[in-house]
Parts: sequence; structure tokens; C-alpha cells
Amino acid sequence: MLDGEEKQTATGKGEWLLLDGKGEMELVEAGRDAIMRRTGLPARDLRRFLSYHSILLGRERVIVINLEHVKAIITVQEVLFHNSGYPSVTPFVHELQAWILRHHQDSSSSNPDAIKILPFEFVALHGCLEAVCSVLENEAKTLEQETHSALDKLTSNTLNLERIRQIMIRLVHITERVQKVRNKLEHLLEDDKDMAEMYLTEKLVNGGNTYSAVTKQLDVEDLKMFFKDYFVQMDDTLKKLSMLRNYVVLNEAHIRNELTYLQNIFFRVQVLWWAASMVLGGLLIWHPWH
Repeated sequence: MLDGEEKQTATGKGEWLLLDGKGEMELVEAGRDAIMRRTGLPARDLRRFLSYHSILLGRERVIVINLEHVKAIITVQEVLFHNSGYPSVTPFVHELQAWILRHHQDSSSSNPDAIKILPFEFVALHGCLEAVCSVLENEAKTLEQETHSALDKLTSNTLNLERIRQIMIRLVHITERVQKVRNKLEHLLEDDKDMAEMYLTEKLVNGGNTYSAVTKQLDVEDLKMFFKDYFVQMDDTLKKLSMLRNYVVLNEAHIRNELTYLQNIFFRVQVLWWAASMVLGGLLIWHPWH
């Protein structure tokens, strides 16, 4: 039997979930050519998207994001999800649907105090990044709690050293994941041109042309603040993970030093006991002859 990825490779088709600006969903089967026609995404970018490459970029008609469990192509009117039936993806899809529905209701409201109406692509991108950063931050907090608990138990039971080793493996893994997302956000913050490409609605209104220099600068600064919030969140999480790793290393080293000290004492006691036994044995042997 072929799994989902193998089927798509063999047939050129795969299941895609479409989520529009009203929160309505539709499941379709489409090949790569159909997706490229629908989104205008170049073949090279689609191949990268379908692989395990981390992506966060803007193109002529789409925003592409492939970070953690979020794998989506965003257009001005819909979001296309790949492998939407995966257990780790399904909850996110429903969360984003609720996110888009709330924004749709707010934008349809006549309340003058309603939040500023954002283009659909930014609403969807906001929801995607929120999901990615929240998952990583929550995992980091959970691991931090487990680490402190394991270290507390380590002082009374050295058998927990194996648990500490497993925690260190997880710590290295999540640090790499957070670093990857942080780097993608940092790259965008350093490149105004890449951010300008993400203004899909504005480009569509202007017939595909880029902004005027003044408008583009103002809008990019707004989007830069948007990305900066998530960058700060990931940067803070990365710093906490780094501090946690150092804390674990220091504590583990301290425990190992204590174990070495105790082992040395035990060895010395054994040597003294052996020497005493030899002396005592010699006396017992010598006494009858005497």
C-alpha cells in the first residue's frame, strides 16, 4: 500500500483542502499542474513546498508557508492546505477556520469600533504564524517544567540520569525547530522587497504592479511590525531554551562529579578493606606457628 506522499509522487495528484474568506472548506484532488495554474506558483517553489524545506515567502499571487505542522499556500481569496488529513494538521485547519470566521464577522460588522480590516492574505498569514509560534512556545514551556522536575529528582535518585539524557535530546530538537522559524522571520525583517511581495490584494488592485515608493515603505513598515512580534516571541523562546540547556549541563555535571567523588570513596574503602583483610589473614596464619 502507498501512503499519501507516495501516492502523490506516483500519480502526480494529491488531496488539497481549500478554505475561503468566509470560512467555507472544500476538499479537492489536484495535480501539481492544476495547483500551479490555480495559484501561479512556479514549479520550483511548489517542489520546495511539497518537500520538507522550511519556507516563508511571497510570490506574485501567493504567500507560501511551510513551517512545523503548517503547510499552506495563501492567495487573495483562499488558503490551500496540503496533507490536511494528517493528525497534526487537522486541529490547525479548524483553528484557522475559526480565526478567519471571526475576522469575517468583524469585517462585516457595522460597529465603528470594529478592528481594522486586513486583507485576507494577512488574516490567514497571521493565523498560520500564530499556530506555529504558539505550538513551539507551549512545547518549550512543557519541556522546561519536565526538566526542572527531573533535575529535582536527580538529586535524590541518580537513576534519573537517563531521563535527563532523553530531555537533552528533546531540548536540542526543539531548539533547532525554534531557531529555524526565528531565522525565517529574521530574514523577512531584513528584506523589504520580500515583505512587499506579500501584499497580494494591493498588487491585484494595482494590476500586478508594485507599490509606489512612498506607499510601499509605509505598508512594509506596518507588516514589519507584524513580523517583529512573532520574531520577538521566537527569539525569547530560543533564549529561554539556551538558558535551560546550560542549566541542565551544569546540574548534570555537578551530579556526575558527586557520583565520581562517591565512587572514589567507595573504591578507597574497598582497598582499605582488602588491605585489612590481608593483614588480618596474615595474623591468623602467623599465630599458630608462633
